[in-house]
Amino acid sequence: MASALNTTVPMTNSLVEVSSVVVANAHNPSILNPDWLKANDMLQGNPQGWELAEPPFTTPALSRIHFLNGVLLVLDATRLSLTFNLPVEEVEHPEQLIVSLAKAYVETLQHIPYAAVGSNFKAVLACESAKEVLVRKFGNTGVWRERLEALSVKLVHPLNQQCRRTVEIAPTLAEEDEGQGVLLAANYHRKTTTYTSTARALGKVDEDLTDFKQFVATFEGELNG
Repeated sequence: MASALNTTVPMTNSLVEVSSVVVANAHNPSILNPDWLKANDMLQGNPQGWELAEPPFTTPALSRIHFLNGVLLVLDATRLSLTFNLPVEEVEHPEQLIVSLAKAYVETLQHIPYAAVGSNFKAVLACESAKEVLVRKFGNTGVWRERLEALSVKLVHPLNQQCRRTVEIAPTLAEEDEGQGVLLAANYHRKTTTYTSTARALGKVDEDLTDFKQFVATFEGELNG
């Protein structure tokens, strides 16, 4: 699923977060630590290196590793989540950085019963009176419109037989002096059953990001039209 929308973010028309999620029935959080990642040659392709932003947290139930390059790994029994918060100028393609790490993980642990892959993106559109604009665009008519102050919407589109796109749209919770905006959080969901299909689904991140950018551009035109 895409991340929650109740987040304070800067008011720019830009991508602000990318993440990959690998769902499985039997992840083992206790193995995830920096030494294990290095021993399996997973930390590749980053000009900043892989220095820790804070001490790692590793337990049988949940593990968390946060790197200075902006990558955050969180692993529990069912989900591996790799998140990159933008902007980080030194990393040109953060989506490729997290996907390469996710691919290295599934390559190392091919035996795990994988179930799904999600590519997730967040973008912000600057928009004056965002709450009112979204009510006008999506509120339609009915008794619920009376004194309706704000709303959020979820748009679900099957893109093909393998992929479903879900986009959650809501006003941001920005500070008053920063103005209002609209936050779009997208999830591209693909079911998988094997290591091979999981790696293939992870390889769709460029396709998904291109689709999301096109969606954002189209939505911005509708929003300001």
